[in-house]
Amino acid sequence: MLLGVEVFYELLIPGQFRVENSCLIFQNTVLVLCCSGCVACEKENGVHCVFSTNDLDYSIRKFWEIEAVETELNKNSEAVISEGYFQKNRSRDESGRYTIKMPLKEDPSCLGEYKEIALKRLNSLWKRLEREPVYLTSYKAVLKEYEDLSHMNEMTDQESQVAYYKPHRRVYGPEKAATKLRTNYFQCFHSYNKSKIL
Repeated sequence: MLLGVEVFYELLIPGQFRVENSCLIFQNTVLVLCCSGCVACEKENGVHCVFSTNDLDYSIRKFWEIEAVETELNKNSEAVISEGYFQKNRSRDESGRYTIKMPLKEDPSCLGEYKEIALKRLNSLWKRLEREPVYLTSYKAVLKEYEDLSHMNEMTDQESQVAYYKPHRRVYGPEKAATKLRTNYFQCFHSYNKSKIL
């Protein structure tokens, strides 16, 4: 096993002894007993021997136990609630993807009405894109992909349930190979009473 000098001194533990009438030094480490020094030899051909009494698997396991950093997660009540919600509400769709409902701290009706604001921003975006036909085509393709993946769906004027409209904008990144054009939702957009999604 070849280790760098940066871990050498961390592996040493008390227990060093010398062999009488020789230069050999045995040093105890957390892995194995190491031997170093020179051996007087009259022959021209030198023989080098390394031996270990420990099993390699045991030594490797011990090494990683030393390297493992124990971290204890301090979970606050919100983290415990979030984890419980995830465990209770996750499921898999037909394609094998995990899905989960969007959790809220309060009743969804607390989020307020943003349909008009979202529609205004969307209409403004359409007008800008109409002046740039290449981007308009790309943007329609992105929205179609979102619809195909069930990330969004078309809403009617007569909605039977509470809905929250989150304004978005287009982001163009020509350096990105896969997603040159994408949507970006305004994360800082809160309701009138500052309620946020959990």
